[in-house]
Amino acid sequence: MELYHLHLLGNHDYLYEPNKEFTIDPDKFNNRIYKRIYDMNTTVNSSDFKDIVDELNHLLSIYGMGGFGDRINPGELIEYVLKRGCSQEELINLLKASKEIILSEGINLRETAMEEYRRINTPNIPSRLHSLFACSEEGINFWLSQIRDNDLDIYRLDVMEEPFVSNESLLPYEELSYGDKVKASYNYFHPKKKDLNDKTNEYLVQGKLRILEKVGEVRNR
Repeated sequence: MELYHLHLLGNHDYLYEPNKEFTIDPDKFNNRIYKRIYDMNTTVNSSDFKDIVDELNHLLSIYGMGGFGDRINPGELIEYVLKRGCSQEELINLLKASKEIILSEGINLRETAMEEYRRINTPNIPSRLHSLFACSEEGINFWLSQIRDNDLDIYRLDVMEEPFVSNESLLPYEELSYGDKVKASYNYFHPKKKDLNDKTNEYLVQGKLRILEKVGEVRNR
């Protein structure tokens, strides 16, 4: 089966060479979603908010309390600047940092809930955390619009083992509770294909595949 993969640079780059054949082993292959979940934290670099952190550390030292190190929870910064006020630039930077953490937490909860459902109810279906994601040729533009990262290459693949096919529209809504996300995962792992737009299909690939060719790249979006 011919499919297409939008490869975000920085994750298993060594695999992507024309005519290269390899196997996506679910016991060994950790994709970018897996890494994003397990590398996630809820702090930001304190150097990004140097003036506020220096001020906080000075006050803490007066009261004999330990200061902040290289990283700090933005919630503590927000609580402080709400009391003393802040510049527009400081506020914008805090909002940006908080937004990134909220988005990451939402993805973390969704993917963890989906993996819990899959592991218990449909263990024969590939894991979203240990699969290569692919799309049809018709779906390339849709998936390009969904991926916010800067640099990627687009490859045409020969997928030698039948992939699992579902659809982006069936992912659990991020505003659901964790328990409701687990329940809503049923829809993703039991897709009703007749009701779906093929352009938004996503293919979970495991097993043998071959890189046929690089068909495009996107840089510095």
